[in-house]
Amino acid sequence: MNNDGYLDIGISYYGEDGVQVWKCLHPEPVHVNVNSPNGGERIRVGSEYDIKWRAFGGLGILKIKLEYSTTGPTGTYSLIADMIDNTGEYTWDVPLIESNNCYLRLSANDSSPFNNIGFDLSNNSFELYKLPLTKVRISPESPIIVTKEDKINLRADAFDSEDKKIEKGVTFEWSLQGDIGDISFVAGSNVSVFTAKKIGSGEVSATAIYFGTEVSAKAVVIVPQELADLKFNPSQLIMITTNTYDVSVQAIDKYDLLIDDEQLQYSWKLYGSVAKFQTQVNDEVVTLNAISKGQGELEVTVNYYNMSLTKKLAFEVVPKIYVFGVTPVLPVVKLGENVTLRANALGLSDANLSSFASIAWKIEEGEGQLIYSSPGTTARFIPETTGWVKVNATINYYDDKLVNITWIFVPMPLDRIKVTPDVAFVYFDDTALFEITAYDMSGNKISDKLKLSVEIPNVFGNVEIASDGLSFWFSPFAMGKDILTVTAEYYGYFASNTVEITVPPPVDSVIIEVPDEFILVKQSVTFKAVALDSSDNPITGNLEYSWYLPRIFSDREDFGETIEAIPLETGRFNISVNVTYYGRTFTANLEIEILPTIDMVRIEISKNMISKNEQIELTARVFDPDGNEITDNLKFKWKISGGSLDNFNSQTVNFKSSKPGVYKIEVTVQLGDMENLARSDSVTVQVKDSETSASWLGSTTNAALLISLICVIIIFVIIFFMMRRKKARKQAEVDKTQEEIQLSQQGAVIPAYIPSKQLFTSDGSEKYVNYGLPYQSIPRARPQPVKVQQPQPSIHPGGPVPTHPPKIPAHHGASQLPPAQAQLIEMQQKFDDNRTTSELQSQLSPGGPATLKKKKEEGAEKTAEMEPGHNL
Repeated sequence: MNNDGYLDIGISYYGEDGVQVWKCLHPEPVHVNVNSPNGGERIRVGSEYDIKWRAFGGLGILKIKLEYSTTGPTGTYSLIADMIDNTGEYTWDVPLIESNNCYLRLSANDSSPFNNIGFDLSNNSFELYKLPLTKVRISPESPIIVTKEDKINLRADAFDSEDKKIEKGVTFEWSLQGDIGDISFVAGSNVSVFTAKKIGSGEVSATAIYFGTEVSAKAVVIVPQELADLKFNPSQLIMITTNTYDVSVQAIDKYDLLIDDEQLQYSWKLYGSVAKFQTQVNDEVVTLNAISKGQGELEVTVNYYNMSLTKKLAFEVVPKIYVFGVTPVLPVVKLGENVTLRANALGLSDANLSSFASIAWKIEEGEGQLIYSSPGTTARFIPETTGWVKVNATINYYDDKLVNITWIFVPMPLDRIKVTPDVAFVYFDDTALFEITAYDMSGNKISDKLKLSVEIPNVFGNVEIASDGLSFWFSPFAMGKDILTVTAEYYGYFASNTVEITVPPPVDSVIIEVPDEFILVKQSVTFKAVALDSSDNPITGNLEYSWYLPRIFSDREDFGETIEAIPLETGRFNISVNVTYYGRTFTANLEIEILPTIDMVRIEISKNMISKNEQIELTARVFDPDGNEITDNLKFKWKISGGSLDNFNSQTVNFKSSKPGVYKIEVTVQLGDMENLARSDSVTVQVKDSETSASWLGSTTNAALLISLICVIIIFVIIFFMMRRKKARKQAEVDKTQEEIQLSQQGAVIPAYIPSKQLFTSDGSEKYVNYGLPYQSIPRARPQPVKVQQPQPSIHPGGPVPTHPPKIPAHHGASQLPPAQAQLIEMQQKFDDNRTTSELQSQLSPGGPATLKKKKEEGAEKTAEMEPGHNL
């Protein structure tokens, strides 16, 4: 504010609640300074570089634009980024362009109505350079070992002369030599996937291409058999003292096939003193000599490429005893049950030596009871707790003792199982995975030895159970809802749970329904989204909607099955809706045409009084509520009480009659096929007899015209006195304004006002309406008026203020009419002007646009009565 008490600069915008806000702003320049690159820098192409600057000032929040030139400060600039925040720093992906004459240009805009912008350039040029491609490396390093039917990700990296990795601008080509598998990659990518399909070896090549330079690297790929197990022969070794035994081992792959490859390497170890190696070589066979009775372990380690596997073989040396064991092997006993263990001692020729020996039983680990009697060839075990129990069976044979260790497993009872998810929605063409978590009585998870079964009462799907018993897949056959019962068995214990599965009907299409036959501008319309199945039946429930409407619609809610909006413009537009149903989204689009509404129809006529057989032209003009003329998609229908028209369905028709009289001509106009929204207008035409007497005052018609002239003179006198009264009131308000100005200069406070729309009151004074604020009567003249931005009429509390309707064109041939008729036409034009002012006033008065429309129709009827050709 300066000392004159008025706004220096007024800015108008709308707040969150739609209320117009005014601010007084003082422009401030925007200051910009480029910090880096500011000249002399060397930046490698394809790298990332941090641009730094400092910008401040302006009226609002600064937005930054970054550009660069490779041909000097006056060259062509390319965009780096635009409308970014003023953070002072931006990471630039440096382009693959070499130049030593590069400049950075930075501009900052405060986005205010004043469009304050600041600019700065790099002080000197900087350089974009590249180094030559020199090396390519493939990882993993050669040789690359991949087992059959497995995949491995390969990566190639390019390096420049400084051994720095080249990240951008380099492309790669891959190739494979040898029929051992497939290599797949995206064109130009530095990564590929090798899939091993056949045992053997090959060679992978990766070629890097960088600015026309090509460098390649190669790696050997070997697909061996997968080392999965080692098998001893014999699988159990009990040696008799002084005997010699050969032990061999075979390498087995995961398909239970023998691996016969010279790359196999063997390493043997012997634990215990009961035997020794007679021959020891790095081969699959070794020879052992039994020295004394007892037990030992033979261990072998097999190395095969990058795979290694170790396995041990326990053996026993006994005098004249071939084998001693306990059955059953690895028994499982539930709490509350028991198991009978039986010891067997076999000598040469499979002779059973158990009856000649004394066997003692002992629990070394775990808890339970062993009940046996001499000679103890059998024992009954009763568990007391869960877990593993180690049972020792010792046989005394002559002076020697043989020991057998038996492990017994007492499982914890299965308590419950959990199915995840327990409620699922599965599409008809999809498959759902369910995971099983089993818990014992202590709350611990059970991860193996589960046997799973699934019961489907109505068999509306297929179940496939995983081999580990911890998951299963469900594929629906039909739509519906059912409960699946899942049962798990764990060493004789059972637990069950249920799964609720819903197979919803699939959505086949989505359509947008418009209940209204026609969509009219500024009238509410409702759109509805409908999801249909393959039989065109509507789908309800679990639907989510997201609408898109053009900005020409107002009062819209963008979510829900239906959306109601008001179009503000005419034309063709597209609307769309996204419908989400159980995680899947479907889209529908609809092209709509928004039509204007007919507010008024006026007939233009060259003259209202003609002679017999004289032809005149009549044109129907159509206007919308804003006073704009409508010319497209119109249908016309003319009527006449006698006489003839040349075309009853065109906008312009010709009329003539051979019989004198007064004829009423009416036209009805509709937009397209909207008969219920049609509008009409009518005029009267007087056809006179060309041989009528020249005595003007002697005829009845001319007498009526004389009466009309007298009425016009009376109206003119009334208007004259009203204009004088209006002028007096204006002068009074000017005097009041001058008085308020004088008071203001003396220090008095006068309420500030912001004129927005100038109207006239019934007494002739003016009103200024400020939208969003109460209006008040103010004088028209004011010293130093303030120029302000006019708000959009659409936010006016009473609705949009209509523009002045089109004036009735001057009648042709008026100069040929008698003076009374010419004066009557002139007064009719003034009457229309006063009527327009009355329409503006009535829109602000109670009753709104509906009262205005009624008054317009009444005014149109009065005008028609005053037109030439009507008898007064």
